[in-house]
Formats: sequence, structure tokens, C-alpha cells
Amino acid sequence: GAKLMIEEGALQHPKPDLILGFHTNGAPPDAEGNDEALGNISYTPGPAMASAAKWTAHIVGRPAHGSTPQLSIDAIVTASQVVLGLQTIHSRNVSPFDPTVLTVGILRAGERNNIIAGDAYLEGTIRTFSDSLMNFYERRMREVFDGITKAAGASYTIDFSEPYPVTVNDSVLATRFRPILERVVGSDHIRQALPHTGAEDFSYYAREVPGFFFFVGVVPKGKVSGGHHTPTFYADDQAIPVAMRAMTALVVNALGMPGK
Repeated sequence: GAKLMIEEGALQHPKPDLILGFHTNGAPPDAEGNDEALGNISYTPGPAMASAAKWTAHIVGRPAHGSTPQLSIDAIVTASQVVLGLQTIHSRNVSPFDPTVLTVGILRAGERNNIIAGDAYLEGTIRTFSDSLMNFYERRMREVFDGITKAAGASYTIDFSEPYPVTVNDSVLATRFRPILERVVGSDHIRQALPHTGAEDFSYYAREVPGFFFFVGVVPKGKVSGGHHTPTFYADDQAIPVAMRAMTALVVNALGMPGK
């Protein structure tokens, strides 16, 4: 809703000097640390969360009975080759120093076991940390779809949503606010984290005014969360006062910033 709110004047009359936001962290344990632990706070200066775009595609071949494959243009085989071809964009066309993600999240085709499918539907997401890479992915994906479907005698359509922007944390605010957060949760419970490829529409706000977005751990000792957007996500209510204290401390400090 951030983009629509901005278009409707949410950041005007008065225009804020800065904007703050936070997100729960219920990620499963990983090698990077225990940022998900209840009471921990993590943040990333500069580019913090990725730009994200949804894409949808339709491959059209020709159906035939399973006993006569020579009469078909198999949409499942063609789609499978497209999926494999898409994997080479990151591995062979993008620098290993540029974090990107291309996911095929949906592939639907076929109705019966003895009919060769004549069409296939695909859907997925792209995650990058720059507009130029997002544009590159869209161009390269069209080339992969075009080349493989032509080779098979099939056709395709593909559409891309307008990408969410990269979420960028103002570096000056990040430096200023770290000691404030340390006073709230203790220096042992705050960490500067690596950027990650989740996306957040807070990014629209942070393009208009300086922004600071952080994560609050919500998983208490003895509990395990399966991660965000999974059936086993777990967040404990004890995280609520932690987040309230953190946000309140940041607001009070921001109101006292020089020139405000």
C-alpha cells in the first residue's frame, strides 16, 4: 500500500524529515547468526532488501495423444527446457559478486496421463539490488523463452510486474540510531546484517525521505520457526514490548536531532 499512499499525499503537508519501520524476524536458524532470537535487532546500512518483480508466462505448443508424440509440440518438455535455461542467467550471465535470484514458483501443464500437453503456465519472481540488473533479467528471460520455444516450434507470452524498489537504509540514520538501539536491547543483541533478497514496500517511502528499517527477533529460546510465509512460522507476543521500546526510543531521538 505504500505506493498508493504516497500518490494520495501521505508524505505531504507536512512532509516528514525521516521515516522508520521494522519487520519481525522469524527466519529459521542459519549460518549468519541468531537474529531471529527474541530480543535481537538487526539492520543493514545502505541497500538492505532487494527489488522484486513478479513474472508470468504462457507457452503454447500443440496437444496430441500420448501414443502419437510426433504430432505434438510438447509444452511440458519445452517448459522444462525453459526452466533449466533460466538457471543459467545467474550462473553464467551475471557477475558472482552481484546477488540476484530468479525463481520459477509455478509450473502448471497437462490434464491427463495419456495426453501430451499443448500449453504450460509459469510464474515466478526476480530479485536484484539494482534497476539495471532488473532490466537485464527481463531482457535475458525474453531471449531464453524466445530461443527455446522457437526451437520447439512453440510460442510464448511473458509479462513482468512493476518491480518493488530496492529498500535502502540511510547510512547517516543507521550510524546515529545504532547506539540508541543498543541502549534498548544491549550491545550483544544488535547486529549489522548482510543484505537479503526479501522485498518490502517500505522502499517506496525511503525513496522519498531518509528511511531506517530494522528487524526484531521474535523466536524465544526453545522454539523454532519455519520461516516467513510458511505454515510453521512462529512469533512470540513477548516481542511486542521490545519493538515498542525500540520504535519509541528512535522517535524520541529523531525529534531531538539538530535542525528539527
